[in-house]
Amino acid sequence: MNRHYLIAVALWLTSSLGPLSLWAGTVVDRIVATVNSQIILQSDWDDAVGYQALVDNRPLDAITADERKAALDHLIDQELLKEQMNATDFRHASEEEIAQQVSEIRQQHPAGNEPEG
Repeated sequence: MNRHYLIAVALWLTSSLGPLSLWAGTVVDRIVATVNSQIILQSDWDDAVGYQALVDNRPLDAITADERKAALDHLIDQELLKEQMNATDFRHASEEEIAQQVSEIRQQHPAGNEPEG
């Protein structure tokens, strides 16, 4: 190969792949907690805090550090509950079992048998 061709290819690679190296240091999201190999991201935490502010009808900047910590604790608790639910042998009730339970509850609460109106 000719030397000019190699220089041209090297320059092309440098110019086209160079901008990719700028992205290498960009943080897209951060891991704020790990719960038994499951990660909780900064964006998950931010979403939880934003949701709490919405529910409380408060501006986001009114959320205190303690409330932010409580939101993270809640996310961790949710992850632990998910794992616990997946680890157990949970058997779903059959249609017959559901009908039996509804019947027993209706017998205990006769007013529940009356139609709404």
